[in-house]
Amino acid sequence: MSTRKSRPYKVAGAKARLVAQREAGAAAVRKRRRDTGVAFLIVVAVMVGIVSLYGWYSTTKKPGASALASASASSSASLAFAPVTVTDSKGLTIGVAGAANVVSVYSDFACTHCAEFETTYGQTLVNLLDAGTIDIEYWPLGFGSAGSARASNAMACAAERDPQFAVNLYDAFFANMGTDWSNDQIMSLSSQVQSTLPNGYETCVTGGTHAAWVTGIYNVAKTGAAVGGTPAVYVNGQAFDLTTGTAASLQASLR
Repeated sequence: MSTRKSRPYKVAGAKARLVAQREAGAAAVRKRRRDTGVAFLIVVAVMVGIVSLYGWYSTTKKPGASALASASASSSASLAFAPVTVTDSKGLTIGVAGAANVVSVYSDFACTHCAEFETTYGQTLVNLLDAGTIDIEYWPLGFGSAGSARASNAMACAAERDPQFAVNLYDAFFANMGTDWSNDQIMSLSSQVQSTLPNGYETCVTGGTHAAWVTGIYNVAKTGAAVGGTPAVYVNGQAFDLTTGTAASLQASLR
């Protein structure tokens, strides 16, 4: 972009001054248009670069260990969780056998509002889970993206092998919101959540063992409990109003 000033005009008499003023005005307009056009092109180029960089970053970044600070503390739970069986069209119920309450959570790992729900309610639910007060029925619907579906499959792979690991993995997925979740990224995150992974877990993840289950629970939920979208929460079968509820009121609704 040129910084050269518009050339000065010679003025001789009133008529000459008028002509000079008109020519100077026209020159100024042409310069403004030229400068605006160059600035616009620069802005477009920068925006395209930012979008391209973000696309590359979201598909290649690896979850950082520092993000795991917000993951569940259930690894220190004093009560052992009951074994989990992955069953078609049903959620993953995790907790002690025969807890007095069941909190059902319908979510998606690509859902920003679900991540907000976890920020607000997650620690309260984990504390209640670890105390044996509730079981949590997880419905990771996996419809938001292909990466979310892969994360949901991994959640099922973890739950049937080590329920406490599954709870921590669930929290870690939301702590790393925005990741595309390739199988490599899932395995990298899993190894940070738990250094020694359960036998058969990696094969289950990379082979998409529970992909049909992920599709099945979505088909059930989208016309039922999660017909209004995610997150959706039920306490002992009764819908919990997230528009007015709080972590304290959820806890107060338990029996």
